[in-house]
Amino acid sequence: MNIFKKIYFLISLRDKRKIILFFFLLLVATIFELLSIGVIFPFISIILGSNLPDNLTFINEFLLAISNTLSINYLSVGFVMLLLIFILKNIFLTYYSCLKFGNNNQVIEIKNGKVTESKS
Repeated sequence: MNIFKKIYFLISLRDKRKIILFFFLLLVATIFELLSIGVIFPFISIILGSNLPDNLTFINEFLLAISNTLSINYLSVGFVMLLLIFILKNIFLTYYSCLKFGNNNQVIEIKNGKVTESKS
């Protein structure tokens, strides 16, 4: 625990905020991953025409409501929702990766700057 306190005091306020932001974005990325994996089974059930289990009836009702409102085929609505989830997930993960890569470069530059300053 003592090492965490030392690290906490060494990190600037701006970096502490970035760490909190990264943990929040990591949580969102995890939710997107879980959602994209969890939506595959109901979509396969819809394609095969079998009934969804009782605990997934809300998905069936949601897709029926949208298909009735927009006068679109039930299968088409499910396919569009699946694509939308995967596209949003990939856009978010691309943004998260770019943000993480940029901050890693900043950390490396700061470390290199401190190393060169200490040698001078």
